[in-house]
Amino acid sequence: MNSYFHILIKYGDKYEVLEFGDLIEVKSKGVSGGLDVQLRNLEYDLSKVQIPQNLEEQELKQNLRQNNLKQQMRPLKKS
Repeated sequence: MNSYFHILIKYGDKYEVLEFGDLIEVKSKGVSGGLDVQLRNLEYDLSKVQIPQNLEEQELKQNLRQNNLKQQMRPLKKS
């Protein structure tokens, strides 16, 4: 049986593609010259996918963190 496929992981307008080679593990059987091909841990491979973020999102998150930190560092007003 031959098979070949890709898995598309999409979040909003961002995506990442896992190819067949990303999902299998190939080992040599040694002297016999054969190959042992097995499916890797699919759950792990899917969970390690990092959807690329655009620069605007990264800057927004950084600004929010900085503003939150500045608010926490403000001195308390005396009554």
